Amino acid sequence: MNIPEQFKVVNILAPTTDASARMSTWSTLKDSIKAWIVVNVSNAAATALTVTPTQATAVAGSSAKPIPVSNIWSCLDGVASDLLVRRTSAVAYATPATATKICTIIIEIDPASLDSAGGFDCVGFATLGAAATNLLSAQLICQMRYDGAATMPSVLTD
Repeated sequence: MNIPEQFKVVNILAPTTDASARMSTWSTLKDSIKAWIVVNVSNAAATALTVTPTQATAVAGSSAKPIPVSNIWSCLDGVASDLLVRRTSAVAYATPATATKICTIIIEIDPASLDSAGGFDCVGFATLGAAATNLLSAQLICQMRYDGAATMPSVLTD
């Protein structure tokens, strides 16, 4: 398996430390077989962070609404362990309010589960509950339909 030839890895939330609710960059999954949102949190303050993936009809975030229930994994203490634990499938995930932990959250998105009849093929996510001292970033990993292509289609344009 060759990651650069079979997967598209895109930064969808630059590292940030503000306490505002955040919205990621929108990405299209029209050329993807499967996708994973990977959120990394350095939780310096004892606050819960909620990650809510959403679907839209365009990379501008048009007509955004929640995604269907999805598979979720998390590692709630990346300093002590690299174990990803399967969580209850849901439309959102909230970390516990624990300080000094490095957390990784992975949310699997099956493009076939999006409301394609309604024209929904784009995803992003919103956060709620971040503290000013928490560092937050995210990537989108897409398994592309056109693996091995010299240039894979962009996920940042419709």
